[in-house]
Order: sequence, then C-alpha cells, then structure tokens
Amino acid sequence: MERKSQKPTTYRHKKNRSFSQNTLDDQTEWVYGFHATFATLTNPNRIHRQLFLTQKAKKTFQNWVATQDYKIQKKIPIPAITDQEFLNKNLPSRAVHQGIAALVKVLPATCLKDLIRQSKRVETAHVIILDQVTDLQNIGAVLRSAQAFGAIAVVIQTRHAPQNSGLLAKAACGAIEEVPIVKVPNLVRAITNLKNAGFWVIGLDANVNRSFADITFDNKTALVLGSEGTGLRHLTAKTCDETVKITISNNSNCLNISNAAAIALYEITQPRNQGNHGAKNVANSAKIKRP
Repeated sequence: MERKSQKPTTYRHKKNRSFSQNTLDDQTEWVYGFHATFATLTNPNRIHRQLFLTQKAKKTFQNWVATQDYKIQKKIPIPAITDQEFLNKNLPSRAVHQGIAALVKVLPATCLKDLIRQSKRVETAHVIILDQVTDLQNIGAVLRSAQAFGAIAVVIQTRHAPQNSGLLAKAACGAIEEVPIVKVPNLVRAITNLKNAGFWVIGLDANVNRSFADITFDNKTALVLGSEGTGLRHLTAKTCDETVKITISNNSNCLNISNAAAIALYEITQPRNQGNHGAKNVANSAKIKRP
C-alpha cells in the first residue's frame, strides 16, 4: 500500500519575539534539539502547545517529516518560524537547541503499580533501578540504553529523580518518550514489590566474585545500579536476589554507569544461560502504556 504524503507544510512567522512566560507552568516544559523534539512528535502521549523553528532548521525538519507515516504527519503542529535570539532568550541558558524547540505538556506519570500491572501481561520485561544516581547526563544515557535494549522503565527514588525538563529529554535523545521514569519514595520497598511481582533482581557490585557468566536470567529481570564512586548502598544490595560484577580489564578502574547499564542489559537480553529462567529476545519485551 502506497504511503500517503502530507500536503506541503505551511509555516507562520512569529512576529513578536517576546514570549509570555505565563504560558509555562509546572505541567508544561520545553523540549529542544532535533532528536528530542522529533521524538515528542511521534509520541501519541505528548500534547504540543507550540513548535518553533529557525529558518536554518527548516530543511532538516521538512526532510524528517517526509520520512514519517501519514498518521504522524497529519498530527504535527504547524511550526512557527522564529530566530536564534527568540530561542536563546526563552530556553534554558546554554541550551543546545539546533534551531528547533517544542513547548509541550509534561508526560503523564507512571507509577510502580502501573509498571507491575502491565509487566504481568507479557512474558518478558526488564527494568533498570538506579540507587542514588543524580547526574542528569548519566540518567539520560541510561534511558538511551534502556530504549536500545527494550527495557520497559527506569526506577529511581523520588528525592533523587531529575525534574521533568528539556535538559533530560535532550540528554536522553528522545528515549524518555518511550521509557518512563518511575519515581518511588522507598527504593528497597520498590525492589521488594518487584520481586513479589516475579522479577529477579540483580545488583551490580564491582566487589563481588560472581559475574554475568556465572548466572542464569529470568524472563523478568530488574538490574540495580548504584552511583559512581559509592556503588550500591548496603541495604539495597542486601535486598537484591543476587549481586554480580561486570568483568573488565585490570587496567581499568571502573565503568561509567551508563556504560555499565548498557553492558548489563546486553548480558540479560542475549539468548544464552537460559535453563528454566532464560532471557528472551528484546523484541518480545513489554512497552509500558502511560496512563
């Protein structure tokens, strides 16, 4: 069946370069940069208020729109053509916006109960849990790894969770549109609830002897990673079903947390070490539907 093509996009020029900050509230945020903004446009859960483009970014935007299905094309808001000065003034300081930005509603929150409820409907589901990880760039990189390997969510303690922001969306390169951050008040209790729901919980600890090669994996696995430097807290590690290390060269001291997350996800999604608890292919993983 031949793909329908969108009618030529019309553009409107924004004459008033001042932007009312009254448009912003705690349920509205800026998302900027090509990858992050394009991801919002393909996410049916995102509500767009306005889309802004500079003349320089217009061609890249048009080329991207041409690659999208008609159902997505017809929902893309008509962009307003503006300039660098407008974007620099209204976006966060030093935002690398590439000439494109969208004013959007904050995504609906996903709670742990939602995650568990939907994981019960599928055979395979993987989750990442972050213990006191606060660096926004690291969290964004972990979200990208989670998206790449089909993980269904990233769980983080509420007091360490980043605020919804364009900075996080930019760091995640749009992955936050597919992989929700689930905020919980108590990480140990959340791990216990996931265990009770059938998840096998594996903590990453550089100080233990066992590695991924020594264990088998369950169809539903939660990986727990601690902050760089301090690692997992004692009670967090104790609550895990088991702890393993990532085997690295003796010449290397440690891995960045996002690298560790990517390696661990790769390990648990490979069709090996299966037995009665083998990991299935990521293509069969669940996708969490936001409320």
